[in-house]
Amino acid sequence: MQNHDLVPVKQGTTYLGANITLPTGDAYLLHGALIEMKVRLQPNATVKLYLSSVNEGLQITGDYTFCIPAQVIEIPSNTYQYDIKITFLDGRKSIYLGGSWTILSVITD
Repeated sequence: MQNHDLVPVKQGTTYLGANITLPTGDAYLLHGALIEMKVRLQPNATVKLYLSSVNEGLQITGDYTFCIPAQVIEIPSNTYQYDIKITFLDGRKSIYLGGSWTILSVITD
């Protein structure tokens, strides 16, 4: 699993998104894959935010690329742990990426 901390975002504001590219040349074609992102306070804790390629919280953008599109983040401020799991068409599963993500409190507008 690759480690990558996401850019902090203020609670209730629009996260500008992130583009993610898988290694090319391997059997990582994303067409038809299920991509899931789970955000938790700590490993094995309750999921606070769930994004997937099914609910359009994640979008496949090419053979080896997907993105977390711009969207409003409505979870309480804290530093969370996340991971991204990919289930390929042939049934293989891989936890590809993970790290921390800080949601900041909004003090003043």
